[in-house]
Amino acid sequence: MADYGVTIFFRKTGTAAWLSYRDYVRHIAYGLIRSGSPLTFSEGFRHRVALQAPQALPLGVASFGEPFYVSLASPMSVDLGALAHFFTTDEAPVAIENKKWKNYLSVFDTPAGILKVDLEKQSLKQAIESLGVKPWEIVKVALESKDGYTLMLHGRKLS
Repeated sequence: MADYGVTIFFRKTGTAAWLSYRDYVRHIAYGLIRSGSPLTFSEGFRHRVALQAPQALPLGVASFGEPFYVSLASPMSVDLGALAHFFTTDEAPVAIENKKWKNYLSVFDTPAGILKVDLEKQSLKQAIESLGVKPWEIVKVALESKDGYTLMLHGRKLS
């Protein structure tokens, strides 16, 4: 399998926020293929891009950065500007990190304040309902690792 990998954060805003999880992941995979990145593929009858997708967001929930871990056949030296040409503005890449993001909290900006959720253990839908806000009123603005490092995806200071 792959010896290299990067985490690429893709936006999910506008019309992309209303795509199903499966369609969104497929769009990201097709864009990566079109970009000519040195991807690795699954084995078997139907080859797929070897990527690890984030937890699904409910329909209508926007995000300024969804982390996709992409396995590579060789080190990647593509900048965001060059990679962005292969995606719509609603799904454009916003950051690249040379490590795998795991065990992190997703930070959402809501009308009721900041909401931090571990999407692998908590239901975002239940958290949204408990706040009494609509899914289209919230947006993922950052990721926070368990060791306290925060990756701001939109550049706006958290209140």
